[in-house]
Amino acid sequence: QQRQQQQGRGNSKGAQRQHHQRDMQDTRDNYERDRNAKRERQQAQQQGERAEQLQTLNRLTALARRQSDLNQRLQELQIALLDAGDEAERERIERELKRLQDAQRSLSDDLAEVQQRMDRSQDDELAEARQQLEEAREQMEQTARNLEQQQLSQAANSGSRASRNLDEVEEDYKEQTANEFADAMREMR
Repeated sequence: QQRQQQQGRGNSKGAQRQHHQRDMQDTRDNYERDRNAKRERQQAQQQGERAEQLQTLNRLTALARRQSDLNQRLQELQIALLDAGDEAERERIERELKRLQDAQRSLSDDLAEVQQRMDRSQDDELAEARQQLEEAREQMEQTARNLEQQQLSQAANSGSRASRNLDEVEEDYKEQTANEFADAMREMR
């Protein structure tokens, strides 16, 4: 009988040991599940941020291209206006300059949207890019005002400055986002 009690206690200790091991394994499994879930959430957040950055970069690229195209067209119209032979030709060019002015204002509005998108990111390292964007937008607005007043040389100059600023912002933003992506990849390892 004593032997049966000892066996019973031994079985009881074995059962406790197995129960304890199962608890430890459950704890490890829970920890691993939580860790994996956290990693997946971080990756999803980083992918969302990366997608937002890529969309912003694409918008910057498109805006820089549109500004450059607008500047080129402005120069063409400036020359055409000097070469215009009659009043009808002059009026046609002036109507086209008016459309160019509207396109410049639209470009400025689109840039304001990109600025808002960048402001939402609250990335301190983009402060300089935000400042350059603000300068580019001011130059775009100046270009539109110069077009309105038919000051074509000044419009061409401010348009060129806006274009240069946009190109710089695009390059800086591209470099910054590439660095952030590389840092994120290092963290994931």
